[in-house]
Amino acid sequence: YEGKVEAKTKLSNGVAVKGTVTRAEKDGKVGGVVEAKKTLHKVELVGKVDQSGAASVSAEHASLSPGLTVKAEGGLTGRTCKFSADYKREYLTTALTLDPLKKACTGNASVSVGSLTAGVSGGYSMPSGDGKGGGFSVPELAGQYSGSNFQATANVRKWGDEMSMRYHHTFTKDVSLGVSLDQTTSGNQNKETNLVFAVGTEIKMDSISTIKAKLSNEGVMSAVYSQRIRPNVTAKISGQVDTARLTRNNAHKIGIALLMDY
Repeated sequence: YEGKVEAKTKLSNGVAVKGTVTRAEKDGKVGGVVEAKKTLHKVELVGKVDQSGAASVSAEHASLSPGLTVKAEGGLTGRTCKFSADYKREYLTTALTLDPLKKACTGNASVSVGSLTAGVSGGYSMPSGDGKGGGFSVPELAGQYSGSNFQATANVRKWGDEMSMRYHHTFTKDVSLGVSLDQTTSGNQNKETNLVFAVGTEIKMDSISTIKAKLSNEGVMSAVYSQRIRPNVTAKISGQVDTARLTRNNAHKIGIALLMDY
C-alpha cells in the first residue's frame, strides 16, 4: 500500500515547520522530510532534511523589482546548486534556471493575448570534458485557450513524438467534465504509436462532499469520495480497479486519507 502522513505547525518565532512521512507502494520503502520556513527581510528561507540526513537550503526574494522573483538553492553536501529567476507581467511570463554543477541552463517563456496563451521551453548544456554531448535540447511547445466555461490545452514534445491534449468543461457550478489524450511515438524506422484516452467527472454532492471518477481506454477505473466531516477535517476514500488485470497482484488500489488543517 501507499501512505502519507503530514503535520504542520508554526513556532512562536515565526518559523513554519512541516513534517512528512511517506511509504512507497512498490517496495514499501519509508521516507521522511522535515521542512522549516521563515521570511526574513522579504527573503523566504527554507531548510529541508530527509531521512538519509541529506540537507538543503534555499533563499527566495520576490521584492527586488515588480514581477521579478530570484531564488538560490543548494545541498549542504555541495552536490546540488541552482539559481533561478522568474519574471511575470500581465501578458508575459519568463523563467530561467542555471545549474553550474551540471553546466546546464533551462528557460521558458509564455505570452497571453486575450483568451489564448502560447509558450515554449528549452535548454542548453555544455559539452563534457571529452567534447561529447552538450548542445541545445529539443524545444517544447504548449498552448491554452480559455472560454467562459471551458479550457483546452495542448503540448508538443520531441518534434511531435510526444503530444498531449486536455479539455475541461464546466456544465454547472456542481458538475464538470474533463478529457485527456496522450500520444507517444517510439522507434526510428518502424514507429509505434501508443494512445491513452481518459474521461473524468467531478460532482459536488452538497456543500461538504464531492465525488470524482475517471475511466481510461486501458480499462482503469478510479473514484474518490471527499467529505468535510469537521470545519478543519476532511476525509477521503479512493479506489482504483484495473479491469484488464482483474487477477493480477497490486493491480487494484484502495486509499483512505484524513486531512487536518489547524
